[in-house]
Amino acid sequence: LPPFGSCIVSATVQSDEPLDIGELGQVTFTGCRIKYSEEAFHASDGKSIAWNDSMQTSATRDDTGKETNDGESLEPVPEPPHETVGEIREQHLSLSGTVDFVMYELPEANPAAIHFRQTMMFQSRVFQYPVRNSSRMKMQVAWRINPKRISAGNSHCPFSVTPVRTVIEPGTEEVFSFRFSPLEVEDFEYIALASIDQLRHDAPPLSVGLFGAAKRPLCHFEFESSTYLERRKASLPSLPVGLDSIKVLEFESLGIRVRNTKRFHVVNPTNLAYDFRLLPAGEGNSKFKCTTQSGTILPGKRCELSFAFVPETVELQESLWTFEIPDQGISQTLLLVGSVSEPRVELETRHINFHSVLVGGQSEETVLVHNREPIPFSFSFEPASFVDEEIDESTSGPEHSAETKTRGNPVLHVSPLSGTIAPYSSMPLQVKFAPASEKLHNFNLICVVHRKPNLLSLNVKGEGSAIHDKVTMVDRSESGASLLGGANVTVDSDGSAPSEQLLTPGAGSHNTLNFGAVHVNDRSARRISIENQGKFAFDFSWASLSAPDAASNSVLQLSPLRGTVPPGETVQCEFAFAPRREVVLDNVKFQCTVAGARKYNVVVTGQGSKPIINFSSFNLDFGPCFIAEHGVSSRTEERVLTISNQETDNPVAVDCLFEKTEVLDINCEPTVLQPGESMQVPLRFTPRELKEYKGAIPFEINGLYSVNVLYSGEGTILSLGLEEPDRGTLNFGSQRVGAHITKTFKVINRSKRAASFMLHDRVEGGQGILEQRCVTVHPAPGVPITLRPRETCAVQISFQPERRLAQFSEPLLMQVNGGEKRLIDVIGSCQGEDVKLELSSLNFGDVCESCKVTRKVQLGNAGDLGARFRVGIASEARRDYSIFPMEGFLPPHGQIMLDITFHPQVVADELRAELRVVAEGNEQSTMTLALCGTCMSIPAEGIKELRFDNVKVRESETKQIELSNPGKTAWTLQPTIHNAYWSGAPRLEIPAGGSAKYDLTFTPLTMTSGPDTDHEGSIFFALPTGAAILYKLLGKATEPGAEAEVSETTAAKKHLTIPLRVRNCFRTAQRLAVTIERMQGTDDHFFKGPRSIDVPGSGHRDYKLGFIGYREGKAEARVTFTNDKTGEYLFYIVRITIDKPGTQGTLHLDTIVRQPVTCSIRVENPFFGSQKRVQFESPEDKAKIDLAKPSCSWWSCDSPFVRVRALNDAASEREALFEVEYRPLLPTTEPSTHRLMLKSAELGEYPYELELRAKPAQTEQALNFRATLGAAHEQVFRFTHLGAGPSDYTCKVGQPLFYKVEPSLKAAAATSWLGSEVAISVRFEPQGLGEVRDLLTVASPDGGEYTCSLNGVCDPPRPQGPFTISDPAKGVSIDFRNVFSEAKEYKAIVDSDVFTVNGARSQVLKIDASKAVALVVKTAGASSAEDAPVTGKLLVSCVDMPALPAWTFYVRTARKAP
Repeated sequence: LPPFGSCIVSATVQSDEPLDIGELGQVTFTGCRIKYSEEAFHASDGKSIAWNDSMQTSATRDDTGKETNDGESLEPVPEPPHETVGEIREQHLSLSGTVDFVMYELPEANPAAIHFRQTMMFQSRVFQYPVRNSSRMKMQVAWRINPKRISAGNSHCPFSVTPVRTVIEPGTEEVFSFRFSPLEVEDFEYIALASIDQLRHDAPPLSVGLFGAAKRPLCHFEFESSTYLERRKASLPSLPVGLDSIKVLEFESLGIRVRNTKRFHVVNPTNLAYDFRLLPAGEGNSKFKCTTQSGTILPGKRCELSFAFVPETVELQESLWTFEIPDQGISQTLLLVGSVSEPRVELETRHINFHSVLVGGQSEETVLVHNREPIPFSFSFEPASFVDEEIDESTSGPEHSAETKTRGNPVLHVSPLSGTIAPYSSMPLQVKFAPASEKLHNFNLICVVHRKPNLLSLNVKGEGSAIHDKVTMVDRSESGASLLGGANVTVDSDGSAPSEQLLTPGAGSHNTLNFGAVHVNDRSARRISIENQGKFAFDFSWASLSAPDAASNSVLQLSPLRGTVPPGETVQCEFAFAPRREVVLDNVKFQCTVAGARKYNVVVTGQGSKPIINFSSFNLDFGPCFIAEHGVSSRTEERVLTISNQETDNPVAVDCLFEKTEVLDINCEPTVLQPGESMQVPLRFTPRELKEYKGAIPFEINGLYSVNVLYSGEGTILSLGLEEPDRGTLNFGSQRVGAHITKTFKVINRSKRAASFMLHDRVEGGQGILEQRCVTVHPAPGVPITLRPRETCAVQISFQPERRLAQFSEPLLMQVNGGEKRLIDVIGSCQGEDVKLELSSLNFGDVCESCKVTRKVQLGNAGDLGARFRVGIASEARRDYSIFPMEGFLPPHGQIMLDITFHPQVVADELRAELRVVAEGNEQSTMTLALCGTCMSIPAEGIKELRFDNVKVRESETKQIELSNPGKTAWTLQPTIHNAYWSGAPRLEIPAGGSAKYDLTFTPLTMTSGPDTDHEGSIFFALPTGAAILYKLLGKATEPGAEAEVSETTAAKKHLTIPLRVRNCFRTAQRLAVTIERMQGTDDHFFKGPRSIDVPGSGHRDYKLGFIGYREGKAEARVTFTNDKTGEYLFYIVRITIDKPGTQGTLHLDTIVRQPVTCSIRVENPFFGSQKRVQFESPEDKAKIDLAKPSCSWWSCDSPFVRVRALNDAASEREALFEVEYRPLLPTTEPSTHRLMLKSAELGEYPYELELRAKPAQTEQALNFRATLGAAHEQVFRFTHLGAGPSDYTCKVGQPLFYKVEPSLKAAAATSWLGSEVAISVRFEPQGLGEVRDLLTVASPDGGEYTCSLNGVCDPPRPQGPFTISDPAKGVSIDFRNVFSEAKEYKAIVDSDVFTVNGARSQVLKIDASKAVALVVKTAGASSAEDAPVTGKLLVSCVDMPALPAWTFYVRTARKAP
């Protein structure tokens, strides 16, 4: 078996006797991998080899080695030489089956022949014939009916059998029905033969004889036969005639009072016309009417009769009628039978129980009326049935009846009361129950359905019940403030309202609840009690009637919102007003629904106040802003928001909670605004897409509530360019020196907003390129120009050459939206001489006395003409400088080197001179070169010194003072300390005759101002002896130590906020300046925070320190908080460990295979504007990006179908812009996840997650073929191979008989990302006429799949020839090929007796598949004596395919020689 090949293995069982082979066992297949020898591989031309031992060939080779094919002997094909590779594997196939003959059995009652009784024409008789399969095999039976004798007059067979073909399962029986239906008067004899496959050889064939005779009637009634007489009840009156002579016509009416019509035909099968009449027999029945009671029926024609049946009741109706033909003296009794069926129109339910319904309310139920009949029915409810049967005698008078049935709000209402129901549909009925009093109700509604004999009834029950409730409001809150107003009256906080207020129900009453003024973050509550004074429990529920934002937020809360109040109990509901922001409750409406009917309206008012802070705007509109073009840095629009503290006493803390996005960036540090202070918040808007942007910026005030500032903007494209877009150049031509030409063009702004731009002349060597070429521009380059939408600006360009200029074409650029774009190209030239010095000044530097230094300066002539020159220098300077040569000639485009020597003789700080070069005929006749040098002696060296100078500020040091008590009593001393920086115990106990040590602690709060200054103080001990001891205290306070050392860990490129607690040891508030000093880490580690912080006296604040690190490592910083007035400070040491960065985002890319899709990645450049340059892509990587398999050092991806390109220079832009391109070669069933890594030596790694999905490609190309049958048409299919390596493609088509293609194809590795082209030939060889559609599939496991639609059209064979017979003896040989894939028989015939084909007028040939034979056409005898040639046709047609057109070959005889 070749790769992807198959082989059919036949297992054959054969037995002459019945056999069960279910126990024969298994067949074992052994298989292993093989490798063909080189000899076999070359013998097959490198193609796959298929072989099995059943292959045979008739080809032999003669002694010379030439292949012959005599067709007489067959030899087996030898197995190709090979060797086994790998292990041998076995597979088992179980065999089972049954070998048996097919046998049948007939019941003993089955006759050998069926004789049908004499049957009238157009009538039928049926005979049942059972057959049983007694074998173990399925029996396939096919019947055919043949006449025993052939009748020349009638070909109609009156016999039929059903089923004609069937399969009888083993052991089962099939009943066949033989029907005799004559259409003519004749004696019929037929035989039915059954064809049974695999019937036992000794079993007789199954056959049945069929015999029948037909009788011609005088008339024939064409309507279906009825079995009514067999079903007729014995209780009905007896019929006056015999049952055999009665024909029954049945009517079935759907409902009463419906007209039912039956029509049928009476056929006259005779050759005589006759009259007929229809008369009722007996008493007659008015329910039946005959529309045609008499008439004439012509010979062989038929007449239509009709009867109508209109029932009035549901009883069965009968009517006898007599059909008479007076001329023939015959009659036929007709029995008309009419029955009525009840229409299937009914109610879905017959009972509705509304149970208990609140008085004044209503309940509703839906009842469906179903119509299950194919016609519509109308219905209506009887008004008299809407009577309450539970009404007692006292209320049964006319007044109550009128109240129940005729008032505007009846107790029971049904809608609709009448209507029509469509066939097979339903109609809903709305039943509403609205009790007006507490009592039971019972209704029996009657529904009348038109044409339905019986009425429909609907029983409705219900009970009316009432609710007794009491709802009151309590007037005191938790804080004891005022609250409440009665119905329609608002109560103020003066205490004049009663303690409780009864709420009034109804839509017109309003009960006001006033919270008054409540501070932000405070809470005020009010209570409403609901009391049940009735006998039954009821439910209550609260609902808001105001706008959703007034009651759905957390400012006003109500609980519980719903509940159940048992009889005799009370439930308390609480309104709580807790404003978290400044808010006004302006008539917020609530409604309490009690028992589903009684509604209480409560209007809530109140106000929440907050600190007074002012924002310059609450709606910032950036308007249309330009988005960045492809490969250009983003354009930013900036607005400034001013926030002011208008409080008179209290500072306000402001913190912006908005997180930076790629669209909006806000620079707002947490700040404390003093009373009357303001702050500026810059906002930078950077649109990325063409759309409108809207959002809110939350500001947190005092950490308690937020204020939202809305912003909006729109991304739009920049459309700024020439008013005449087709004008791309400005040509001044070739001018002479001194000419002055001016030209003008206009720039127009087609954008939505004003656009600013500057004309830019690219600078080279410190001067613009156009300026170097004597071109001036107005407005001048670098001058900002702003154009409103649709405004234009005239640009004037002047060309005034002052020297020779070669032909130039330089662009005038336009700087706009952060990038440069070409505006127009300026072209011109000027001829002349151009002699120039290489330098304008020459500095020899420091030269010792009696030494010399020589420098070379180039003098060049870039003009078209030669020029003489001479060099001059002042005589006093010649002592220190000398030049060679002093004069000479410069040819065109030539240059010469001037040797200038500096040889000072005396020490001097500066020796200057000026060298002049004069060129004859030059545009600049005199050129100067400034010379400068210094004559020096040896300099002296300089000397430096370093000095280092004991309690740290806010730290403590304790020392002991030892005191002695020489007395005999103990001392208790109370020391007095001057200066709060020193502290100690208030008392010191010294025992008699002993000593004690006093601990004195020095805790400085400020540092000493200098090395020679000290903190001074004293401690005084008063002794009981009258003496005293005084210590003068001096202390030096050095710089403080760290408050704490904070350690954090974060991921790279992730913002981290670190809170630092700043304490104020003094009683007065301090404003501390903040400085952040990086002590360890790299320059890509950034610490950020507010520049100052306000700390209240004896309090503390948390300073929010921000950090972001772009590369892994460790960072350490010192954060110092300094009082600028006193110089005191404290500091923290912050150490941060930066781990690997997390995923920066997920990119979703979805495309079709081989169709690239891109997305952008923007990376912020934190070093923008600094000296450090960020680099991702190196120059070496730029050349690798277009390779078939890009391999760059700055990015990597585990998907081979992804590449990344840098769109701008990251070093000079605020953002680095990258394009990720995904071009898959293979489809995926599910999205696959891959990892993309961007790398920069300055910013580290940027990991991204890619979610990639590739859909299968549609058919990419189509090839159209057209060929005649027997011919061929070949075309080439080309596709692009995109794989980075070589691939082996398999090629296949669905119809290999029509389309030929090589089975495999090798594609070399693609040399670039765009791939390489591969071609394959497709050959169309049709084997049938018409259209042949197919699909070419070229697939590779790693290169993907390519498809191409193949559309072929095969035309009929075209005539060929003429073939001239030059020699009548030899004739002419015509090659004819069998175009089909199997052997076919062909018939060759000539249309003239003059010609023969292969010696005969016609011949039948069998031609093997795809083989050709020679057809020899000769003349049959001596041709005509005339000189004119004879023309004929050879026609070749396929015997098996008669519908196929024949191949036509024209032949003719040669003209006789004169």
